[in-house]
Amino acid sequence: MSRGFHAFFRQYSNLRGLLRRTDPGLRRETGLPDHPLLHAGAIRDSFRHVPRTPPWSALGFAALSPAFTVRDLCRMDPVAALPLLDVRVPGIHDRLDHVSAHAFPDAVRCPEKARHLASEVFSRSLFADPGSSRRPRWRSCSTSTSSARRRACCSMCPARPSRPALWEPLAGYLRRHGAEVRTATAAEHIAPGHTGGYQVASDRDERHHDSVVLALDTVGLRHLVARSDLLGDARWRERIARLRNAPPFLVTRLWLDRPVAPERPGFLGTGGFETLDSVSVLERWEDEAAYWAARTGGPWWNRTPARYRPTPPGTSRRSV
Repeated sequence: MSRGFHAFFRQYSNLRGLLRRTDPGLRRETGLPDHPLLHAGAIRDSFRHVPRTPPWSALGFAALSPAFTVRDLCRMDPVAALPLLDVRVPGIHDRLDHVSAHAFPDAVRCPEKARHLASEVFSRSLFADPGSSRRPRWRSCSTSTSSARRRACCSMCPARPSRPALWEPLAGYLRRHGAEVRTATAAEHIAPGHTGGYQVASDRDERHHDSVVLALDTVGLRHLVARSDLLGDARWRERIARLRNAPPFLVTRLWLDRPVAPERPGFLGTGGFETLDSVSVLERWEDEAAYWAARTGGPWWNRTPARYRPTPPGTSRRSV
């Protein structure tokens, strides 16, 4: 199941270390040369030539962006903008938890043309409405994008769909180390053990575990905690009960009868287009889409890097 474009920035060293457990050379990744952003007013931003070293990365982006003029930069409040360079957690959350992603550009005196980047793109990437999203999560996302280490500004994405690129190899890695992977088993109840650890009751059996990680979707987490009355304290349980789902979204995937224009980027973030969040050209980075485009007449086979080319017809795991 595909939910659209998924990528991660290159400074996510912990994630890259995890992926190397099953892919030491990171050959199942493909890099995108840019992460362009297009506003409905025809303003187009790019990260391709932005310096990689903070704080020059943030300053370089503002200097290269057509959304910032010299007059705009002179009007901005540099003191109010300093939190964009502050990546200390959780202190930054305590100081700015009351400020929304919509209000922060006002405090910085951000130019109107640049608000699509500040208020829309990063908020929506976290499935949040720009006017109501709480600022720290947006700030953490935008800061890590613009002011992290030298390899940060452009993203990496799986060169295959998520299941063969990520989940199946990681599940195999766990099994080789003696773990049991139960993807079709529902957890029904969790209770602290009398001598430590936790008793986890599923729809199949009940087992004791030293530790438990509740990495669930919002609805599943609320229901499981509600059924596990001895789990956590009252304050934590109240926080879980208040969690709500992110706004719904729709991913539309189109199979076209002609090639996409060669200048189209593999991923394009947008702002000011109301319900449109981004546009992806899958054949630029996903092997199955590249194979389909080649098989049906798209001239993009040669544009796929050699190490990411899909297997020939007849031996492919599956075809689009």
